[in-house]
Amino acid sequence: MNYKTMQGLAVAGLILAGGFFSACASKPPEAGISSASNPRDQIAQMTEKLEAARAANIDVLAADQFEKADKYVEKAKSNLADNKDQEKIIDDLRFAKVSLDEAYVISQNRQEKAPGVFEARQNAIKAGALKHSDLKNEWKDVDGDVASVADKLQGMSAEKLTKFQARYVELERKAVVQTQLGGAQAKVNGAKKEGASKKSPATLKKAELALKNAESAISTNVRNPDTFAKAVADANASAGLLGEVTEVIQANGKNLPEAAALSMVTQKHQISDLKTNLTQSEKNKAGVESQLSSKEQALAAEKEALAEKNKALSSAQSTVAMQKALEASRSQFSPNEAEAYQQGGNLLIRLKSVNFASGRSDLPAQSMPLLAKVSEVAKSLHAREIKVEGHTDSIGAAELNKDLSTKRATAVATYFKTNGFDQIQVGAEGVGFDKPIATNKSKAGRAQNRRVDIIIVPDATESKTE
Repeated sequence: MNYKTMQGLAVAGLILAGGFFSACASKPPEAGISSASNPRDQIAQMTEKLEAARAANIDVLAADQFEKADKYVEKAKSNLADNKDQEKIIDDLRFAKVSLDEAYVISQNRQEKAPGVFEARQNAIKAGALKHSDLKNEWKDVDGDVASVADKLQGMSAEKLTKFQARYVELERKAVVQTQLGGAQAKVNGAKKEGASKKSPATLKKAELALKNAESAISTNVRNPDTFAKAVADANASAGLLGEVTEVIQANGKNLPEAAALSMVTQKHQISDLKTNLTQSEKNKAGVESQLSSKEQALAAEKEALAEKNKALSSAQSTVAMQKALEASRSQFSPNEAEAYQQGGNLLIRLKSVNFASGRSDLPAQSMPLLAKVSEVAKSLHAREIKVEGHTDSIGAAELNKDLSTKRATAVATYFKTNGFDQIQVGAEGVGFDKPIATNKSKAGRAQNRRVDIIIVPDATESKTE
């Protein structure tokens, strides 16, 4: 028998006995806590039970009872610190346990009415939303709103539940962004305060673009670190470089040109890497340190700095081109039609309103204007390849879903082939329900999973020449 079931039986017994409410008004029932118990140990146990309750969403499903339990535990801690009478401390803990037991009973059926909402809440907690102080107020707001309607979840519309779920999903996204990019953002902000906008504008712009690209990559697939690891690493590296360049300029009278500061930082890295990578035996054999003259070292550093500068410029040009395309794409679609994301060096357009008939794969006439918009975006990027992915929800057999999603993806791909993209590769893949972006336990979540994703691979050469 688990803790939740035991709590339910305990509180139910108290209510049947008729002593629960009167007991809370004066002295609580023993509640399984002996007067001879060690108060410190009992406080530790109740603190663990409160944390377990939070993990089970009890703090929003039965907010009043949970808050009462939490306050009694805090009161017990205060009384223990003040060396109050042991029986008084034990009574506080008994009140806490009875309140928490009642919270479990009240919560028992509520969570089942909105599984998607509470699954999203737990995902946000796992992502670290509670650890970031700047998310505290937003978290408090959504938790408060959910707690205020916890007793009405059964009759609540799917639309309203979806809005609650979306708020927790956004908190999850922000938490991952903070965790992955908080340090880099702090370095960029610090550099700005030191005047980077005027003293090192190119390095600052590169760092800001890298941060924006990394956040976009995270937002595309927030629960798959492999998809945004490189973008995050680039953002942290760019922010670190900005910090170093800013320090060098500050240390040299604030009038040092940005290019010179970059060269000095690059040379410093080269020397550091050389010392790190060369083993002592290699040093002895090659006599690297004794043979390299200061002039040769300076020349090597200058060449490396120039190569890095050219590489950074090329990368910045590609990033700027993609950001422009991304912003232009988002302006083309209403929230109900589609969403646009950057996926590495490609553009992902997630269609929401193709509206295939149930079990059918022929394109609805009303979807043609939307596909025409996508065509225009692909043309603006000089697409060299278009990939179409069909997705379904989890209702029905896997094989049937995969077959249907393949046919639908093929129908969309055929549209592109016959509407101006017959000279490039246009592929179609049916994924079925293998890649959900929302829970399949709710109607709203399944609706999100029934979608068509279009990946546009731009011609990088064409983008740079424009």
